[in-house]
Amino acid sequence: MKTSAADVQDGDEIRARRISDDASLGATSVETSLTAGIQPERMALHVTAAPWGVILLFLLALLSFSSRVEWPPIAPTEGQDPSSSSLNALSGSGLRSADDQDAQRGESAFDFGRLWRSSGSSEPELRSALGDPGMRSDKVRVAAEAWNFCNRVGMQTDSALSPRWADCADLSPSLSTSGELAVDDPALREVLYKVSDFDNELKTGDSFPQHEGEEFRSVDDPDLYAVEKEKYLASLCAVNQPVPWHFWMIMLKNGNFDLKSNLCPIAGSSASNYSVSDARAQSYVKSQPVRQLLEKEGGFPCFGPGCMNQPLLYHNWSQLEIRGAMDSGDTTKSRSSLTGSFYGTYDLDSEDSMDSSYFSVRWYKNESPGSWTFHHVLRVSDKYPWLMLYLRADATRGGSGGYPWDTRGMMHTVPKSPDFKVVVSLDVIRGGGSKSQFYLLDIGGCWKNDGNPCNGDLATDVTRYSEMIINPDIDSWCAPDSIDLCPPYHTTAEGEKIHRNDTAKFPYDAYHLYCAPYNAQHAEKPFRVCDRYSNPQAQELQQLLPHAEWAVHGYPAKKGDGWVGDARKWELDAGVLSSRLYFYQDPGTPAAVRMWPSVDVGTEVYVSTTSETAEWTMVRLDEQVVYDSRIGVENCKWDRKLQVSVSVE
Repeated sequence: MKTSAADVQDGDEIRARRISDDASLGATSVETSLTAGIQPERMALHVTAAPWGVILLFLLALLSFSSRVEWPPIAPTEGQDPSSSSLNALSGSGLRSADDQDAQRGESAFDFGRLWRSSGSSEPELRSALGDPGMRSDKVRVAAEAWNFCNRVGMQTDSALSPRWADCADLSPSLSTSGELAVDDPALREVLYKVSDFDNELKTGDSFPQHEGEEFRSVDDPDLYAVEKEKYLASLCAVNQPVPWHFWMIMLKNGNFDLKSNLCPIAGSSASNYSVSDARAQSYVKSQPVRQLLEKEGGFPCFGPGCMNQPLLYHNWSQLEIRGAMDSGDTTKSRSSLTGSFYGTYDLDSEDSMDSSYFSVRWYKNESPGSWTFHHVLRVSDKYPWLMLYLRADATRGGSGGYPWDTRGMMHTVPKSPDFKVVVSLDVIRGGGSKSQFYLLDIGGCWKNDGNPCNGDLATDVTRYSEMIINPDIDSWCAPDSIDLCPPYHTTAEGEKIHRNDTAKFPYDAYHLYCAPYNAQHAEKPFRVCDRYSNPQAQELQQLLPHAEWAVHGYPAKKGDGWVGDARKWELDAGVLSSRLYFYQDPGTPAAVRMWPSVDVGTEVYVSTTSETAEWTMVRLDEQVVYDSRIGVENCKWDRKLQVSVSVE
C-alpha cells in the first residue's frame, strides 16, 4: 500500500522485508511497508522495537485475513502455487466461473483442488441450460431414436423405417396464452402439428423435403441416413426463441450382440471390417482383461442371426386433453394440454404376447407443478434380456454422449464441470428386477487421453460416462480383492486422494465398477478395459452406487434412497461430483475441460434371466449452469460439428 507524500516525513519510513522459505511459499516474498509520522526523538525506540512491531502487525494482518476466509482452508495440492487462480475465493457452493475452470488446464491431469471459499462473495448466478427449463413449455417436443448394441443402426430391410421419429405439436394461440377454453367450442381445440407421418416414415435412401433453405443429404448408409433424418426432424421442430432448441430424446438400445454378424466394428475403426474371425478381434476378445470381464458379465446375449434388430415402434400422436370440467362441475371452462406416446416391441414375431419385450413412453401435463410428466415402461424378454430406455437432454449441436455424429436436442448450453446442477423429480414404480441398472443420472462427455476435446477421430476420441445406479440389488464389483474394477484412487470432498490399495479408507462400496479406455497407454495395473464394441470409439465408465461420499452433492446416501416407494425431487450438484471422479489421462498432459453434452435418466436392464418390467415417471428435469454476465450463457457453448464417415457392409 502506498501513502501520499504529505503523510511521510524524510527518514520516517521503516521498511520490514520478510523472505519466505522456498519450500513453504515457492520462493515468493512478502513485503510490508510501515509508514508513519514518527517523531525524531523516538526514532531509536521505533528502530529497536521494529522486529516485535513487524511480528505484531503480521499477526494482525493474519487475523484480518482469517475474518474474510472460512477456516480451516483446504491445503493446496502438493506442488501447487497457493496464489494460483484455481484457489481464488468464490462462494460456498463450490461452483467456479468459466475463467477459473480454463485456468485449471495448467494443473496436473490427476490433481484435484477444492476452492477456498470467501464468505463475503456473492452466490454465482445459475441459469437453465435447456430450451424447456423444468419441462414447463406448452409445446410438445419429443423425439425417439433406436440403436443396436454398438450405437449404430446396422442392417435394415428395404421396408424398415430409419429409426428416428418425432412428435412436435403446439396448441393454437388462443389455448396456449391462457390455458383455458370453452368446452363446447371446438374451434378453440386446434392442435398445430410440426411433423407428419410422411416425415416419420422416411427410409434409408429416401429424399428429404427441403425446409427453410436447409439441405439434408440422402445416403444409402443406414447409420448416416439416421443422422440426417434426425437433423431434418429437428428443423421441423425447432423453437428459435430465445435460443434455438429442438426436443427431448427418448433413447432405445438393444443389448443383443452377434459377434459373427460383422455389424459392430471394434471401437476406433471407421468400417465394420473387424469381425470375430479377424486376428485383431480374436486377440482382443481373448486378451486377459476382456476375457475375464466377459466371463464375469456372462458374455453377450444373442439368440442367433437377426438378434440385433431395431424395434417395431408405434405412435399415438399428441392429442388435446381437457381436464377440470367433470371434476369441478363447471362446464364453461377447463384446463387443456396435449398428451401422446411412443410404444412398441423388439419381438418381431410375437409382439402381442405378454412374454415379449415391450416399451412405452407417454407424456402429459401435470397440473400441480405445471410441467410435463413422462411415464416410462420397459419389459425384457427371453430373446431380448438386455434393453435400455432413457430420456435424454442432448446438445443442440455437435456430438453427444456415445455418438460421434452431429446430433440435435434440448441443451443449448453444454454444462462443464464443476459449474452445473441437475434438478429432477423421479418416482420409480417398478424396479425391473435385480439386473436393472437404473440411472438416477447418467452424463456423457468426450475428450481425448491427452486432454484435448474430441474432434471425430474414432481412434483417439474417448467417451466418458458418470452413472449413478440406485437399484439396491446392484452390488459393488469394486472390492479389495477386485481392485482392477476400481478407479486407481478416490478423491474425497475435502480433496484427499485415497489409493485403492488402502483397504482401511478406500470406499469400495461407493463404486459398482470402473473400466478404462482400451487406448489408455499408461493405465495403472491391474485394470479392466471397457468393451470395444458398444461405442464407436473407446469409452471409460465410472458407475457409482448410493453412498455418504456422494450425498454431500445431493445424491442418495444409502441403498434404497429414491427407489420404489420413495419418490423424490433431487437437486444434484453433478458438476462438482463429476470433477471429483477419476478419469484417465496420459501423464504430463493438461487437465481436460470436462464438458457433458448428454444428460439422461432411465434404466439398463442388464442380461436378465427372467422377464422383468421397469416403470417410472419423471417430472421437471432441468439443468442449471453458472451464468457469466460478461459473456452470457453461451460461455459453455460447444459448436463443434462432427462429420464421420462410417461404412457398413
